[in-house]
Amino acid sequence: MYNPTNTNTNSFHLQKYYVSRSFMKYSTLAIAVIGGLGASFSAVAEKQTDGENVEKIEVTGRAQQFYLDSNTRVGTKTDADIMEIPLSVQVLTHQLIADQAARDITDLYRSIAGVSEFSYSGVTFRGFRDDANVFYDGVRGDPFSGFSVPQLFNVERVEVLKGPAAALYGGGEPGGMINYVSRQPSFNEEKNITVTGGNFSLLGASTELTGAVTDTMAYRFGAFYEAQDSFRNNADSENIEFAGGALFALGDNTQLTTTYDYIVQNLGGNRLRGVPVDDDGNFLVDPSYNANEKGDYQDLEALVLQANLQHNFNDNFTFNGTLRYLDNERDQAYHESRSWVDVNGDGVADINDETIQREYR
Repeated sequence: MYNPTNTNTNSFHLQKYYVSRSFMKYSTLAIAVIGGLGASFSAVAEKQTDGENVEKIEVTGRAQQFYLDSNTRVGTKTDADIMEIPLSVQVLTHQLIADQAARDITDLYRSIAGVSEFSYSGVTFRGFRDDANVFYDGVRGDPFSGFSVPQLFNVERVEVLKGPAAALYGGGEPGGMINYVSRQPSFNEEKNITVTGGNFSLLGASTELTGAVTDTMAYRFGAFYEAQDSFRNNADSENIEFAGGALFALGDNTQLTTTYDYIVQNLGGNRLRGVPVDDDGNFLVDPSYNANEKGDYQDLEALVLQANLQHNFNDNFTFNGTLRYLDNERDQAYHESRSWVDVNGDGVADINDETIQREYR
């Protein structure tokens, strides 16, 4: 079977947020440390008199670091405290992503309860496959839609809403939804350079710059490149991304943020299907087996432009509007085995040219 097709997607999304009321809570951990050990403490106590002042040491902070983000817009579409939302919401912070050295979203699925990888970049929420409820900054426009694998270079955090409440986002999926929060320009100066190396000839590098241009304008620029082979035959990957933007302070209570994201992803020897097994779960071929040939590919090129306007009317009321434009193009050429049959009568399932389907999209 040979089907030539080409997919090009243009999308234009507008979404507004109205925050009705918000509260913030603060807590301080104070520990008074006065003490010693056994006899030492008694000896010191005997020397003290009623007129002497005892030194008091106050310690504030945490002895253990938690990956907690107290606020999210997922679920209520308002900036709300997670503890006050009657929904199952989980937030994966940027610190968690960095500590796990996660490179793409498939590295994070193991950190989300009730969520698992389905195939390619697909995800299963509580047993339901869900490819439709994928959002960026609260609006639709997924540049990695289809069979591409979302990268995390330009992602600040990942928010996950689990359960039927995800139907509120229009996809009708009962399992859940996922929202990627993009990295934004900041007035705080930051400069990062990262070099990555690993198994299967993994080699990558990235740089990120952000800071103030003037008292009312900030910028951000980032560049990312990574290439890697695979344990699967004929498979490799290459990812290129340029991201950036500008932040304008239009007044004490108003700011405009504009961002862009240019993405190129080339996956050689894809789409990757699974490795066939028998009824007992034993591999029928080596785990490195791949029905695709060296010339097969899955390529993606995408451009995202976004603008966000935020205005604070007072401490409790805020307007937040986002405009997002997406243009992406996907090309695929691949083989996939449709069935395994015993072609020579030896009792062992085989694969040959008659059991491979060839497609181009």
